[in-house]
Amino acid sequence: MTEEDLKEWEATPCRVAKYWQAVHWALNIVTEAREKLYITHDIQYTRLVDAFEDFRAKINKLVVMDMFSIPLIYTQVRKICKTE
Repeated sequence: MTEEDLKEWEATPCRVAKYWQAVHWALNIVTEAREKLYITHDIQYTRLVDAFEDFRAKINKLVVMDMFSIPLIYTQVRKICKTE
């Protein structure tokens, strides 16, 4: 990450996680590579974009799941108390 990237990262307001910003940068690099013909076939480009979209969706799922705490049920609390 360059200093310019770091400044942009820190300047981006976000209440939760900024994981999406790195994925967005990667997608921009893939698109630029396609435009400069480093990626020559549409299927290669599509598979790369799909992989990044899948990754972003899975990270988003983790972030959402982390927002909600699941309370312990009685048997779990009882087991924890017995071991201590």
